[in-house]
Order: sequence, then C-alpha cells, then structure tokens
Amino acid sequence: MEFFKNVPKDKEENLQYRIRVREAAATDAGVRRQLMKACRDDVLFFFNTFCWVYEPRPRVVDGVRQSMVLPFITWPHQDDAIIQMHEHLGFEDVGVEKSRGEGMSWIGVLMALHSWLFDENAKIGLVSRTEAAADDPEDSDSLFWKIDWELTKLPRWMAGSSGKDWKRIIDRHTLTNHRNGARITAGAATGDVFRGGRLTWALMDEFGFFKKGEDADALNSSHGATNSRLFVSTVNGQNNEYFRIMHEPSSMIKVIIDWKQNVTRNRGIYQIKKGLPCPIDPENPLPKHYDPPNNDVLDLFSRLRKKGFRLEDVDRSPWYDHECDRPGMTPQRIAQELDRDYAGSEYLAFGTEFNHKAKVGIQPPTHQGEFQLEEKTSTGELELEVQWNTIHDGPADIWLPLDVRGRPPRGEYLIAADVSTGLGGSHTSNSTLVAMDINSREQVLAFASNTIQPSDFADLAMGISSWLWGAYLGWEHNGPGSAFTKRVITLNYPHCYRRKSQSKRTKRTSKELGWWTDERTKAAMFAEMNRAVRQGEVLVRDENLLKEFRQYVYVNGKIEHAASLMTSDDSSKGKAHGDRVIAFGVALQMLQDRPTFTPRVPTDTTSVAKKPPPGTMAARMAGYREQDKRSRNDRDGWYGSILSGE
Repeated sequence: MEFFKNVPKDKEENLQYRIRVREAAATDAGVRRQLMKACRDDVLFFFNTFCWVYEPRPRVVDGVRQSMVLPFITWPHQDDAIIQMHEHLGFEDVGVEKSRGEGMSWIGVLMALHSWLFDENAKIGLVSRTEAAADDPEDSDSLFWKIDWELTKLPRWMAGSSGKDWKRIIDRHTLTNHRNGARITAGAATGDVFRGGRLTWALMDEFGFFKKGEDADALNSSHGATNSRLFVSTVNGQNNEYFRIMHEPSSMIKVIIDWKQNVTRNRGIYQIKKGLPCPIDPENPLPKHYDPPNNDVLDLFSRLRKKGFRLEDVDRSPWYDHECDRPGMTPQRIAQELDRDYAGSEYLAFGTEFNHKAKVGIQPPTHQGEFQLEEKTSTGELELEVQWNTIHDGPADIWLPLDVRGRPPRGEYLIAADVSTGLGGSHTSNSTLVAMDINSREQVLAFASNTIQPSDFADLAMGISSWLWGAYLGWEHNGPGSAFTKRVITLNYPHCYRRKSQSKRTKRTSKELGWWTDERTKAAMFAEMNRAVRQGEVLVRDENLLKEFRQYVYVNGKIEHAASLMTSDDSSKGKAHGDRVIAFGVALQMLQDRPTFTPRVPTDTTSVAKKPPPGTMAARMAGYREQDKRSRNDRDGWYGSILSGE
C-alpha cells in the first residue's frame, strides 16, 4: 500500500498534516489502529508522518534560520532506495554506495526502528567501527543514540512507555519490545560480533571505514548470524572489504544514492563546454551568476583548477563547487565524500592526465576468443603450436586482422608476461600477456587467466610468440615467474628479453632472462609507463588494462595494487602482484631494449643461412617460416596474405 503518496512533502504542509494526524489519533482508537497498519505496510508513510531527524549544522533558508529538529521528509531519490532496501531486508544482503550527507545513517536506524515496532520477534543488529560509534547514549553520532532520541518523538500509543512496553539496557546495548518480542542489539566491528546469535537483519554502518582486518572479521562472523546485512558506506579507496563486496559478482542487492540525484544539491547541474557552464537539463537551469559566469564564479573556477580539480566534462553544480572550494578539500577527498570514486579517493600512481591520454587508444578488440595449444613430438622433440578459436568472452583479445588461416599480419612484435600461481579464486591474480607491435608501438593482444599453471602458461606464451612470427618474449621473473623461466630454458625459445644483472660475488654484469621487480625497478617501470603514455609514445587498446591502471595507489610512499593488499595469495601481494599493468610495464622495458631482428623473409633467396641445431625452438621456427613461404604460392595462401594486408 502506498499511503505515503498522500503525505505532503512541502515542509510547512507536512507539519500541518502531522498535527492533523496526531489530533485525530489522540481521541480515536480506530484511527490509531489504522495508522499502525499504514505504518506497518508502508515504511515511507511511517518515515514521512512520524519520524524526525536531528541536524546540528545550522541552516538558513530564505533568510530564516532553521530548527535543528526537523521532520523527516524523504527526498525522491531516497524513496526509491528505501522501498528497494525494505523489500529485500531479512532475505538478502543489500549494499548501499552513497555520497556523504545523503541521510543513510538515519535511514538505516529508522528502518531498524520500523522492524522493532512492527515485525513480531524481529532481531536487528547495529554494527559500527567501534562500540562507542554503535552505542553511546551521550553522543548524537552513535547509532543507538538516534534510536533513543527517535523514541522520544513518537506518540506514546505507537512506541509505548519505557519500563512497561519496552526496556533499554545500555550496558548490554539492547532495546527490547515487550509488546511483540522484537529486539535491537548493537556491537562493534570484531570477529565476535553476533557470533553464535541469530538476526533478522543487521546494519553495517560506514562499512568501508572499518579497520583493515576487522572488516573481514565482522563480515565473516555476521555471515552465520543472518541472511541479510545492510552494508552502508561512502567509499574509502580500494583496500577494504567494502570495495570488494561492492565490485565482485554476488547475490547482493546493490543500491546507489548519489548527490546528483538530490534535488537540494543538483540545482543548476551543469558541465563546462568550451570554457562555459552548460546546463544538463533545460528544466534545471543555471543560476544567473553562472549564466554567464561573473567574476566571482570565474575566480572560483581558477581556485579549483589550482587545487587540482578537473572542471571539463564532469557533472557539477553550484553546491558541488562550494564543497570543492571549502578549505582543505582536495580532489581525493571530494572523490571519496561525494563522487563515489574508489580510485579517485586515493592518491593514484597514474593520475588524471595519464588516464585521459590512455583513453585515446581504447578500442573494442577485432577478435575475441582463446588460443588452443597443441603439443607435437613428431621429431622427437616437443613442439608447440597454437590455433586461434573465436569465442564470446574468451580470455584473449586481439587488435589485429587475421587471415583465413587465423594468422596475424607479418611484423615485428613483442609479448610480455606476468605470471601468477594459477590457483584460481576471487583473490588470485591473473597470469597476463600484453603484446605490442614494435614499430607502431600499439597494443595488439591481451590475455588474462587465473587458472593456468606457470609452466603451462610458459608453453602458451611461447606458442603465441611463435604465432606472432617469432615475437620477442619477456616476463617478470619474480615468484611464479621462476617456473616460467625454467620452462623457456628447457624449450630453448630463442628471442627472449634479458635484464642486466650484477653478481654480488664477482661484481660482473651479466644478462639474465626476464625482468626482475624490486622497489627500485618497480619505481622505474611505473615512471616509464607514466611518461610513455602521457607523451603519446604508446597506444593502449585494452579497456581492462585502463581500469587496472586506476587500481594502483601510493601507500606510505610506495606503489601498491589496492586489491592485492587484501589477498592471502603470495603471488597477489605487493610487488609480485600479477596483472595486466605489470605485463604492460615489462613490455615498455622491452621496447627500450629493442633487439635487432634478422629479416624473416630473406631478400636474397640464393643465400644459405646457417641452420640452427635440430630439435631446438629456432629450428622449429625456421621450419614454420619455410612452410609458410611454400603455402604462399597456393591459392589459399595467396588469398590469406591479401586478407592480412601483405
């Protein structure tokens, strides 16, 4: 039943409506019963007719200072969110991602109070960062203080009397309803919160700000206590459980409450186009001092640019501009408090300019699928070949035309690998490949899988390298990369990246296979990626790679992958984390060490090249080239070469 649609939303009209309802209920038991039923069936009617909010921040509207005690009148965007949450609470987990100041803490405790009043035998849990944040009778910011205060505002015929109809035990952090057996219990974020108990649902307030480790403990302990948790938070970077649950696929219902939906904050919402504010909605025009911008507004824009804010092509409003202009506000804080930007709320290793430049080359792949690895032993030695299979949502993307035989155009390519354990699971990093055209310096291939073992991954990488006309192959040697290295040595792939390494014993410099990541080389790698992309020297094609750039942040002065800090998989931690960015970084190091290649199609067909030893990878590659040369004389080969652009 949608009784709330009859409740006026104008403040003065709403107050008059509340007075009439209270007066009618005071002398008529039938009216009281009807109101109780309406509140039970329609949570928005309960909010807008009987609930209040305490707002200690002073507000002036039309020159009149507002009271700090206000009727709780929901905004339109809150209505939809409240209905969705109420529908699922008790049955499923609900995750709410919000801008700061959207009233979600009040909404959460009022929904708990609604269950306590109208759901027989309901057991509601309130969880916050600390015990004081959950229940401090002297602190208006604590969750239970809000419930205690709200009870004093409800009519006695609805809430009942303390001691008779309900009992509050502060030491135990409980509120018990003697009329229907319902109870509210508060607790701190620990591994024991509600362990062994049973709850109808639990509010996890500002879950993104629980201490690292305690967030996982509270998540695990509450899991067995209830089927339904209401996770509410503003964003707080990517190194926490809140980020993980809001991004991983699951059965959780996800709700967004954004400042741009708020009718009191989005007035005059606009974007800057060609240096001037342009309204987004014709029915929501700019204020006069923004259209055109007067000197005060122009000075404001200048201050925001100096503070590092990007003004072009983003949604803004005069209210939002004022928030950005407040002392101490930075792009990172605004990203956290208002924009729901997990990456922007941290100090990114790759900044705004980098992301703008990287976006230029992003394209959908020309082919998506998988490589089928075939092992042959016809010559007595293991031979590796790959066949391309086009499938939807495969692990490999290609930005190259393929001929009728499924081969790419001839060219000089390099392929860089980052190696994971291949154990699978949501916390295990990917083994990744990034291939580039050495001459055009554009990405031509991407591959990612977290279920392929290092030695099998080495076989696949060598097979794809041969498929890319003997591509220059490099990889990160750290951790699981050592198994990759051993496999490459065993099969003797000829075109491999070698790093400079100095022996501690002899002080001699040698060349060793693979890239080695430590704090010094990692900083150099990331600096080169920043420089090369910002200056337009390389083209990124993969949108997933672009997303992963935004996951690298500075933590205590060191570059870290935010998600890797949460995992128990050693290959996914810190400097050894395996993903597309590391593979891309290795690729750029390989570009700096670009080798001189022997022409693959000799111009002098009468010359006789020195044959490589039989059974080696070099010999097999020579055989592939000779076979391809012969096939170019037949009809299919000729047609294939035309399709490949040769």
